[in-house]
Amino acid sequence: MSDKPDVSVEQGVCIVCGHPYDTGTILLHVPILRKSMERQAITAWGLCPQHLMLYRQGYVALVECDTESGNPDTGAAVRPENVHSTEPVAYLKRERASAIFHKPVAPNQPCMCVAPGFVQKLQQITQHA
Repeated sequence: MSDKPDVSVEQGVCIVCGHPYDTGTILLHVPILRKSMERQAITAWGLCPQHLMLYRQGYVALVECDTESGNPDTGAAVRPENVHSTEPVAYLKRERASAIFHKPVAPNQPCMCVAPGFVQKLQQITQHA
């Protein structure tokens, strides 16, 4: 008898903090996939409950990322699996982020990758304002 479960709990990975979270969905296993499935299955990128709440309140997360090491296509959209987060995160209201970057931030865009050191510079600027 197999020790693999017949169902899995679907999990996503937060695009802002990188932590897994339960989506609330149960995945039923088809026989051909049962050997590869685990009790918890990560299936997609999304927002954890904390960052979903901030997004719904109109905030954009500015996540410091090293895009050089994982994004070979210069100028291409940055994909989550192609970046290495360097941890510091700042939160700005969507309108403020649009003003700082001189371009509109799409309503469905929960975060932006920024260069290492950007969050610290932003903090210094706001402390002196």
